[in-house]
Amino acid sequence: MSVEPWTTKYKPRTSKDVAGNKTAIEKLREWIESWSKGRPSKAAVLLYGPAGVGKTSVTEALARERGWDLVEINASDKRSGDILAKVAGLARVG
Repeated sequence: MSVEPWTTKYKPRTSKDVAGNKTAIEKLREWIESWSKGRPSKAAVLLYGPAGVGKTSVTEALARERGWDLVEINASDKRSGDILAKVAGLARVG
């Protein structure tokens, strides 16, 4: 029997399950939805803040709600043109 870690078992499944930061979550949701009307004036989003505030949780929840695959790059990851091209190649468009 495998025991699921508490942080995985109870992590938010939808953006409405994320506690706190409701204004930031709504702004992020609006930005995502703005893509349905074409490329928005701000074509990227940067999430920042201290550890534990829910940046990854809300991103995963919003992606899950839309059936999107998620590709994550953290500041601590090694980055180069080749690595970014490989990671970007993992993302599917359309």
